[in-house]
Amino acid sequence: MPKKAWQDPSALRTGKAGRDGCRVPLPWAGTEPPYDFGPAQGQPWIPQPTTWGPLTVAAQDADPDSTLAFYRRALEARKEYAVPAGDEVQVTVVKKVLTFVRGDLLCHLNTGTRAVPAPEGDVLLCSGTTPGGPDTATWIRRR
Repeated sequence: MPKKAWQDPSALRTGKAGRDGCRVPLPWAGTEPPYDFGPAQGQPWIPQPTTWGPLTVAAQDADPDSTLAFYRRALEARKEYAVPAGDEVQVTVVKKVLTFVRGDLLCHLNTGTRAVPAPEGDVLLCSGTTPGGPDTATWIRRR
């Protein structure tokens, strides 16, 4: 974001980038700013990137493989497979794989660049195309 667009009082006071990048208005629809954010034409108070057209809610709503669709599936899985809050969480890290288990649910996060075998069980959700794939999180219900 260009410095001239900064609005965060902390950024203006210190001269260091502040929260403005996190406060850019959501892109709702359309192919150019303001992406149906508000009634005005052109850029809102914090400029939106001109490359956000494919990231609008409308564009992602039409794509079953979008980040929005993934989060909706994750929220549904969370409701359906909720684990009681009192259950202990077990965490292990082996090389570039983080695994945490709570009750019969397991999350297997491969932060590496190579696939690793995912644990046995029913795959509830996977952030990639293959459970255990590189840079992929897989949620599993253990049998």
